[in-house]
Amino acid sequence: MNPERLAKEAEKINKAPISVKVLDVKELEKLGMGGILGVGIGGAVPPRLVELVYKPSGKAKKVVALVGKGITFDSGGLSLKPAQSMETMKDDMSARPRSWAS
Repeated sequence: MNPERLAKEAEKINKAPISVKVLDVKELEKLGMGGILGVGIGGAVPPRLVELVYKPSGKAKKVVALVGKGITFDSGGLSLKPAQSMETMKDDMSARPRSWAS
């Protein structure tokens, strides 16, 4: 799933109590988000930043922030890893514990 498709899928859930905001390259450049732009330049599809905000009706008891990434291009530190680590280099981009690796 490339950044454009990920953003379109996120936009499908844009209704109360969840709002969705998608930033494209132009907006990322304006905000000086060089990290996202630097990683994204290696991909065929320009990067996006997707922000989802949940606002419950009434007063919230506490504020919680969750931050995740959906990087669709990542060299995985190709030139930094020892040879024996190359087979599983994509495992470092997953949320599953290494013991679950197939």
